[in-house]
Amino acid sequence: MSRIGKNIKKARAEKGYTQEQLAQKLSVTRNTISNYETGHSNPDIEMLQMLAEALETDPNTLIYGEKKNQSVDQIWRKEILKRIAWLVIAGLIMMVSSYLIKYGNEIAKDTFMVPVWVYWLILAACPLAFIIIGTQLMALAWRACGKTIADQQWTKVVFWILTAAIILWIAAVTVDCIRYEYARWLYKEAAKNLSEDESLMFSFTSRIWGIGFHIYGFYKWLWVLGWGACGMALAILWPEKKQQTPS
Repeated sequence: MSRIGKNIKKARAEKGYTQEQLAQKLSVTRNTISNYETGHSNPDIEMLQMLAEALETDPNTLIYGEKKNQSVDQIWRKEILKRIAWLVIAGLIMMVSSYLIKYGNEIAKDTFMVPVWVYWLILAACPLAFIIIGTQLMALAWRACGKTIADQQWTKVVFWILTAAIILWIAAVTVDCIRYEYARWLYKEAAKNLSEDESLMFSFTSRIWGIGFHIYGFYKWLWVLGWGACGMALAILWPEKKQQTPS
């Protein structure tokens, strides 16, 4: 019996068809199906496609057979590598942000103005890195413990509300940074036309910046822990997360 014949017979048995029933679906004789299964003849490409449709499978499965399920070790290895890749990305974000923040502070010593991208890095980029770290670490721990959360509607609602809140925060910070840079540009342009006896004050207020810098400045541990906890919650509530371990 050829490999194709074995695969056809197996697929037919799984569907619960007799050779006669399958033959009727394909408008061929029972002997034709029998010859395919015993290896006395092989179906051409057109017939192979018809067989696949009748047996609700694909031609590759009939030719090569079903692929063996990946072992638990292989799945774990891929999972760990994927999580590590995300952790590396988060680490790079933190390293680059830290360097640029220090560089921005050095610039501020000469210009007496902190570059706007320093604010964005502190209030948006770093929180994003903390979220990624929290998500990936919790996903690994949750997976290792074999934990799962019931796929209920409320979990999806909470997940999307939390995701939307994070996106809105980053978007709001970005908009405020753009507003700040524009206001500073207006100040510089206005300052060019001032006479020697005139003065101009520059002020910019942002409730978002105020809240963010207050927490970051006085409770840095809470800033890191809070964003990391958001990432952990996302990992637990992730709608498409599959926690079942294959056999």
